[in-house]
Amino acid sequence: MKDLIVQWAYIAILIGMAGGFIFVLVLWIFGRNKNVNSFLKADDLVGRECTVEIPFDDKSRGKIRVSLRGVTIDIAAATEEKTRFERGEKALILGRENNKVWVVSEAYLRDNLDR
Repeated sequence: MKDLIVQWAYIAILIGMAGGFIFVLVLWIFGRNKNVNSFLKADDLVGRECTVEIPFDDKSRGKIRVSLRGVTIDIAAATEEKTRFERGEKALILGRENNKVWVVSEAYLRDNLDR
């Protein structure tokens, strides 16, 4: 009886290892053609329209949401504009510094482009 249990234990271990190997093989086959690059360059964000998620002004930082390459990204934001950005407002990303982006409002951009 004990030998039968040991034999079944070996069979169960072999089946588990074979299943794991097949699973890894399938993941490798389907994933080998995917090129994933999660690094963001400053140029990727500059000029993109974004939406304010956490309100901010020139004295505080907030958070914006931007879609890039089919992925939605939340990132800290700051501005030098003397206005308050409210949740849901649209803004334009001008640059990136460390872990935050610098933004301006659409109104500011429109007013300064008219000159």
